Amino acid sequence: MPATVVFAGICFTGRLASETVPLMLLRIWQCHYLNRASIYPLRTRTAGKKMPTVVEGSGVAFNAVTAYV
Repeated sequence: MPATVVFAGICFTGRLASETVPLMLLRIWQCHYLNRASIYPLRTRTAGKKMPTVVEGSGVAFNAVTAYV
């Protein structure tokens, strides 16, 4: 979820925040990452599987940096 929050925050504080094209790109980005962060994980069958915390932290950091860039 950091990619959706960081990218939206940067987009709305920028000088082109009210332009049509940046808002459409934001909408596409949000649809993709909300699906990737919310819907897809709920549909996968991961009952009983464990994931290391470092993998989760790396994913959060990578997505935050990617959203900023």
